[in-house]
Amino acid sequence: MPKKVEDLEYAMTSKADASILVSRAGIKEENGDALIETSRLRQLWVSLKSTRRDDEKITKRGLDEIDLDGLLSQPELDTVQQRFMTRYKIAFPPDVEPADTLVSRAVRELDNRLLSLRDISKVQSAR
Repeated sequence: MPKKVEDLEYAMTSKADASILVSRAGIKEENGDALIETSRLRQLWVSLKSTRRDDEKITKRGLDEIDLDGLLSQPELDTVQQRFMTRYKIAFPPDVEPADTLVSRAVRELDNRLLSLRDISKVQSAR
């Protein structure tokens, strides 16, 4: 049996390989143990593949140049503001409200799963 998760990922090329690994591990068909172990291996393999795919997408997104500093269109900014007001039931005065560039960047970071930590002393309001 594979010792590491990565070994299992590369030992199986399809879901059908799980039953072969279970039989090689010497798990008997007593009380449905082999069926359960085969099912668990298949679930693990599918989860590993999905996670690997997601990690590759995130890495690719990070390598692609994304214009995070571009401004969203006015209808998109209005929608974000409306969703915020609907969710939190708070309206800020214009001198406290964040600048459109900050809101645009935050929305793009959330959409692309590229969150960053901003220095609060450099954040500007919408004045």
